[in-house]
Formats: sequence, structure tokens, C-alpha cells
Amino acid sequence: MIRIQLEANWKIGTGDSASGSPMLFRLLEAVRKSGSVAQSAQELGFSYRHVWGLIGKWEKAVGKPLVRLERGRGAKLTEFGEKLIWAEQLARSRLEGHIETVQRELEEELRAQFSRGVTSLVAYASHDMALGHLRALLQKNHSVQLDLQYRGSLESLDALAQGRCDLAGFHLPEGGLETDFFHRRAFKARDHSLVRCATRTQGLMVARGNPKGIRTLVHLTRPGVRMINRQPGSGSRLEFDQLLREAGIDAETIEGYDSAEFTHLAVAATIASGMCDAGFGIEAAAAQYKLGFIPLLRERYYLACRNETVQARPVKLLIETLKSADFESLAGSLAGYDWAGVGDLLPAESVLAGKTVGTRTFIRPEAKPVRAR
Repeated sequence: MIRIQLEANWKIGTGDSASGSPMLFRLLEAVRKSGSVAQSAQELGFSYRHVWGLIGKWEKAVGKPLVRLERGRGAKLTEFGEKLIWAEQLARSRLEGHIETVQRELEEELRAQFSRGVTSLVAYASHDMALGHLRALLQKNHSVQLDLQYRGSLESLDALAQGRCDLAGFHLPEGGLETDFFHRRAFKARDHSLVRCATRTQGLMVARGNPKGIRTLVHLTRPGVRMINRQPGSGSRLEFDQLLREAGIDAETIEGYDSAEFTHLAVAATIASGMCDAGFGIEAAAAQYKLGFIPLLRERYYLACRNETVQARPVKLLIETLKSADFESLAGSLAGYDWAGVGDLLPAESVLAGKTVGTRTFIRPEAKPVRAR
């Protein structure tokens, strides 16, 4: 089986002193976690002297200290060292989806030269943190290639309707959207079935410790509060806009409303880096970056497919994988996810009937504390 692994390479510094290595970030993360250069060296399999040599080399390249020793308290990253880690995480979160797409395309091209009859599925999907687990298990247990490309919910549904993919991942808040979400699309509910994946919690991700005291949507309009949004056409952007309308908040009063990232993890990484104070996204992304989280709504994530492909072997194996103990063990730890009914096959027409408009009970942030991560 041909596998391709692409990685982004960092070089940081000025002129000829620019230096870079994946070991830089592994070392910085180890020091931050352990609070000890000696323990970090042991975990990474290097001598204490060698690790200090690496730190000195990188500090010379960037012209700033990265680690400082504190009497009686071990080692701690400097502010610049912390910023460097967040910058790497932000870059990784932004590039991850693009790199994965290129990897899958190259693998498919090369595989076609050496094998025939390989089972594959093409999925355009709104970003979800469990889909990577699903793809890995399909490959490992069933030799099914899931070509996963992250797109907004609207673009994914259009791609399915136009025959450019086999599956479309999208999500809707419980109770539906006020906007004419489906009636404007080429997607026709009667021609499709839905595979239920998860129920997720969406809300406001805020910086660790919530220094700006953000607890409701209206707090996003305060002077000095900066947010990061999701891209137009994404399900999260549609949901956030609806929340603003229902709260009577003009989007133009929110600093950063027009700035956007393409995944929940990229939003979380941007907040964690200190580049902004809040963003709208799923609880699992906030948990990964140890951010505060204010729950606002519950939503259901589905994979849509055409009715004629429901009984095809790849789709059956996908449903089998979603219901498997392996998937439960991998995805079950994601914060804010409820897996009840995962893998259920439902007629799209019955699920979506009346869901484009509806009354919904949102989670009220006034009644919920900010969840510390």
C-alpha cells in the first residue's frame, strides 16, 4: 500500500543564521510540559549538554531567549518561546487540511499505476475532529480509501449534488436554521440519505483564563475584544450569524468578524496564540488548546450520500466502522460530543423536513460558567 507523508519545514532566524528543525518544537513542548531541561532531554533521548547546545543554537538564530532557568522552579519557556509554539500550532492547523488533500491525491495517482479495484470514497466535509479517526480505521480494517477534503457545509452539499464526491459532511443546530439553508442549494433531500455521526456542542472559545471576561455574545462588541470567525459558507458561520440575529447584534460592531479560518482547530490555535480573544467553534477544539469555552448550542453532524449508493459496499463499511468499538475508543474522548445513534441511516427528506426554519432552545450562556481547560 503506497503511503505519502508530507511535512512543512520551518526555518526561523535572520539571513544566514536561519535555522529550523521539527526537534525545536518537540523540545520546547517537552520543557513546557515537564518544567525541566534534564527531564526533557531524557524523554527525547539526548544528553542534558546536547539539549542545551540545541537551545543555544536556536536562541542565537532567533536573537531571543527561548528557555529560562528559575531558581528552585526548574525551567520555563520565555514569552517568545511560548509564542513560537503557538505559531507552529497555528501554521499546522491551517495547513493540515491542505496537506492531507495533496497527500491523498498523490497516493491515488500512484496507486492507480500499481493496483486495480481499490475501494475508495471521496468526501467533501465540514471540519470535524472525528473524521480523521474514521478515515484511518476504514483504511486499517477494510482497505477503504477515504479521500477527505475539508470544505464548508454548503460547498460540500453542492459538490455531492453535482456528482463531485460520494459523501458530504454538514451540520445543523438542533431545531434547524432560520435561513433557507437547503432550498437554495442544488442538493435535493428526496434524492439523498443521511448517516448520523455525532451531536456536538458549539460555542465561544475564549483565551485561557478568559482575561477579557467574555460570557455572552454581546461581550464580543466591547472595545478591545477581537474575534476570529469561520469562513462564509461554513455551517459554523451560518449558525453564528443566526445567533447574532437572534441576539439583535450587528456584526459590524464586532472587531474581527470579517477575519476567518477554515477549521475549528485553526480558530482555537489563533486564540491560543494571543492573536485574538474569542471565536466560534466546537468544544473539542477548545479542549485541545486548553481554552475556556462558553456553550451556546447543540448541533447534529451528518454525512449525506445519494440513495443509490447507500447499499454499496464502501458505504456499508463506513457505517460499520462508525458503529465499531474501535471508533468509539478513538473518538469517544472528544469533548462536547454525544455519539448516541452514530451510524444510523436516515432518509434525508424526513430528517430535514421543516428544519430550515424552526424554534430552538439554545444553551443560554448566562446560565453556564466558562469551562476552564
